[in-house]
Amino acid sequence: LKKSSVNENDQKSYGKGTRFVQTIAEMNSLIADRDEKHESMYVKLKAKLGYIKKDKSWYSVYSKDDCNSKVGNDLSGEPKKSNRYVLQVSIQDDTGNFWATVFGKEAVHLMNGVSADDLEELQDKDPEKFEEAFKVNENKLFNFVLRIRDEEYQEQSRTKIIVVRI
Repeated sequence: LKKSSVNENDQKSYGKGTRFVQTIAEMNSLIADRDEKHESMYVKLKAKLGYIKKDKSWYSVYSKDDCNSKVGNDLSGEPKKSNRYVLQVSIQDDTGNFWATVFGKEAVHLMNGVSADDLEELQDKDPEKFEEAFKVNENKLFNFVLRIRDEEYQEQSRTKIIVVRI
């Protein structure tokens, strides 16, 4: 497989080892053949967004004195609540599919500009628009920049894929 780098701005953000791949099968081959399993690898891939899971698609944080933390049961004071995306998405092409995690502005982009706060409101007030927000970009092509890394979780190694840019 030919190793190539992306433009100078991408090199600064994602490392000189960012690889362009044509298919998911080619990406899977790169993952299987890499030497440094615990080093992050960056891949640029054009593929379809297959599906966005609705369950646990955001989490709430409370901001107080410039400190963010996940929601707890014993909060005191009057912190400001906001929601942040943590989307689990299926990405696919004719050669395969995989699940990836998407955060922040990239998640808002996949949700067609709907913020996590607005999505929570839609869930209660307009279930039809809530459902539509998850489906509006299904089966559309995107250029994904992915970070791929093996991680240990409950004494098992697994490959974690995160979308870092769309």
